Amino acid sequence: IEGLEADVVYDERHRSNLADLFVPAADGHAAAGRPADGRRARRSPLRLTLEVAGAVIRMRGPWGGEPWESDPIDVRAALAPAADGDWSEWTLEPVQLLADARMEPGVAQGVLAYIAPILADATRTSGRFSLRIDGARLPVGEPAAGRLAGVLAMHEVVLGPGPLVERLFEALPGRLPAPPAIRIADEAHVKFRLADRRVWHEGLEFGLPLAKPGQRLDVNSSGSVGIDDKSLDVRLALPIPTDLPQDKPLLAALAGKRVSLGIGGFLEK
Repeated sequence: IEGLEADVVYDERHRSNLADLFVPAADGHAAAGRPADGRRARRSPLRLTLEVAGAVIRMRGPWGGEPWESDPIDVRAALAPAADGDWSEWTLEPVQLLADARMEPGVAQGVLAYIAPILADATRTSGRFSLRIDGARLPVGEPAAGRLAGVLAMHEVVLGPGPLVERLFEALPGRLPAPPAIRIADEAHVKFRLADRRVWHEGLEFGLPLAKPGQRLDVNSSGSVGIDDKSLDVRLALPIPTDLPQDKPLLAALAGKRVSLGIGGFLEK
């Protein structure tokens, strides 16, 4: 297939026109076949190899501005019966989907927030990113029940904090004010995978500047986001600097220690 163009459009609830491909409706019908999680997939009468050359993806939504548009993407996939079940599945070969692409709200909030929840509802974004897929097995009719792995590399990404970061600072001892900007660790490589209908990540690091010049909290994020309900199960680990102001006794007691915070809720809340 050459010349493929895909337009992904998000509504006010950040639900895209492609959502039903991954999250089945409550009364969705399915044919025979059942992946390991109990939901139904389908068996295809076809076997085929699909090569897509020069595909372009555009994303737009309620965040305004011009639509985000990808560089041309080449993908190679195969459709065949699953080796461990009575359904068919797509197998995606390893591929560098995007290289040094612009980090804009359309792609950050629409797709990448599942990999890096810190991007959810960011007030602004800048920098660039690369996205690599190391392989995937996606059941026909139930791709969210499949397996996928890859790496999101972020190059000098800076973003305006959204609700997740604001709530994080509200939860910290001493009630520190939320910073005006967050900087992702330069050349951060976030490993992610799709499993159990959730997107899991590890290795996401970002810095939260404090009031004292040159001082910041370095935060490491790991955890998952649910494909079906966007539920959060994220853990943040952050070392408390040793030279914090001594007028806050609780912060002073934690100086030099490592604090771990669990975050629940949902991607938009």
